[in-house]
Amino acid sequence: MKDIPRKFAAATALLALALPAASAKGASNTLTLASAIATAESQGTTVLNAQTSLTNAQTQLAAYRADPSTLILPLTQAEQAVALAQVSLASARLSVLQSVLNAYLGLYEEQQTVSLDQAQVALAQRQLQVAQAQYKTGEATQLSVAKARTALASAQQTLASAQAQLPYLADQLATQLGQTSLGTVQLAAPPAPPAVQPSFTKLKTGLFSRLAEVVSAQNAVALDQLEVKIDDNNYTPKLTLKTAQNALASDSRTLALDQQDVLTSLSNAVSAFSSAVKAVQVAAQSVTNAEQTLAQDQAALKAGTVSSVQVQSDRVSLQSARLGLAQATDTVWKALATLSVAAGQNLTGLAE
Repeated sequence: MKDIPRKFAAATALLALALPAASAKGASNTLTLASAIATAESQGTTVLNAQTSLTNAQTQLAAYRADPSTLILPLTQAEQAVALAQVSLASARLSVLQSVLNAYLGLYEEQQTVSLDQAQVALAQRQLQVAQAQYKTGEATQLSVAKARTALASAQQTLASAQAQLPYLADQLATQLGQTSLGTVQLAAPPAPPAVQPSFTKLKTGLFSRLAEVVSAQNAVALDQLEVKIDDNNYTPKLTLKTAQNALASDSRTLALDQQDVLTSLSNAVSAFSSAVKAVQVAAQSVTNAEQTLAQDQAALKAGTVSSVQVQSDRVSLQSARLGLAQATDTVWKALATLSVAAGQNLTGLAE
C-alpha cells in the first residue's frame, strides 16, 4: 500500500502527457475545474442561501444576548442555530464542490468520448474502403463488405448518441454555475487529483461536529437535556417532565443512529477512494501496453509487414486507453469529493 501514492502520481502524470491539447486549447476562454467551483460558490444559490441563514442566525443571537429578559431556552436555541448554520455553510460548500465536480467531469468525459468516437468512425470508413477494394480484387466476400458497412453504421450511431449528450451535460454544468449557458467556453483538462492517503481513524476524529445532520441531532439532545433539567422540580407538572424525558430518549436514539450512519458512510467512502486509486494504476498500464503496440506496429509498417490500417487501428486503441485512464482518474476525483462530503472537510485541494 505504501507504493500507491507513487504509482498513482506516475499514472496521473502519464494522463497529463497524453492530453496536453485539452488544457491549452482556447486558453483565453477556458473554464478550469477550480474556476468552475469558485464560480458556483460565488454565483450559485446554495452557498449564498447558507450564508444568509448564518447571518440571520447571528443577528438573532446578538439580539437575544442584548436583551436582559431573554430566557435560557430561547438563548440556547439561538446559540444552537448559529452553530448549526456554520456547519451547514461548510456542508453547502462541500455539496457544491461535489455537484460541480461531477457535472464538469461528466461533460469533459463526454467531449473526449466524442473525439474517440470520431476516430472510430474514421477507422470504420477506412476499413470499409479496404473491404470494398479487396472485394473488387476477389480477396474478400460480399459478406465482408456488408459487415464493414454495418460496423461503420454502428460507429456513426455511437458518435451521434455521444454528440447528443453534450448539450444536456453542458446545461447541467451551466445550472451548477448559476448561468443559463456555457456559451463557447472550453473545458480544460482536469488536474491530477492529490495523492492523498485518507485514514478512517483520523477522519472520524471530530466528525460529529462537522456534519450538519449530526450537529442538528446533538442540538436536539442538548435542548432536551436542558428542558429535563428545568422541569425536574417540585412545581412543574410531572407530565411536563415525563414528556421532556421521552423526547430526550427519542432524540438520543436518533442521534445514535445518525452517528452510526455517518461513520458507515465515511468507512465506505474511504474504501471507494482506495479502490478508485488502484483502478487508475490498471488503466495506466493499459495505456502503456497500447503505446508499445503502436510503436511495434509503426516499426512493422516501415518494414512492410503490417498495413497502415493496422497502425490507424492501434492509434484508436491508444486513444481509447487514454480515455479509460482519464475516466479512471475522474473516478478518483469523484470518490475524493464523496469522501470530503462524508468527512465534512475538503480533501480535494480545490476551492480552499
